[in-house]
Amino acid sequence: MTAWACAAVACAFLAGCRSNPTPDSMRWTHEEMQTVPYGNFLFVEFRNRATAGGELIAIGDDSIWVRGVNAQTKEQNLFRIRIAEVLTARLARYTAHDEILYVWGFVGTLSSLTHGYFLVLSAPVWAGTTVGIAEIRNRAAIADYPDLPLEAFRPYARFPQGIPEGVSVAQILGLPEVQVQANPPPTP
Repeated sequence: MTAWACAAVACAFLAGCRSNPTPDSMRWTHEEMQTVPYGNFLFVEFRNRATAGGELIAIGDDSIWVRGVNAQTKEQNLFRIRIAEVLTARLARYTAHDEILYVWGFVGTLSSLTHGYFLVLSAPVWAGTTVGIAEIRNRAAIADYPDLPLEAFRPYARFPQGIPEGVSVAQILGLPEVQVQANPPPTP
């Protein structure tokens, strides 16, 4: 009976998991988000089923700006994505570090060995509660469009109110500014 209950809890956990496409270098806790000057990671699926992902720079009335890597050139680019072309989007708001939760759940499940015959009740309760709470925390950390409007993603952009005037693409990408002369001097 206990093996069956553990298998049921494991299947429920695996079936309910939401994937988080955020690279490790862009996973921040609540505390880190207060000091990190970058936008959160946004993963977009287009209506034609193509995908893209990168740092959320800004959200306008009809477009989303994302800093990402061009698949062909492997260079950083600023992409303007028309909202009308977006099928789904997933934003990782923060990273729910659940390590301590899993430790307590594991210790609690082990402690049920001392419950004698009631082990068949207490072990699945401990395991199920641990998995359920962890799943709730992980779901809260991820925002999905169209479940939420894109307007709800704005606070997680580098520029929540839009890209300010005077900020260049080079500044957003962290590249040196290139000076362009309107009328270069004639060559001798």
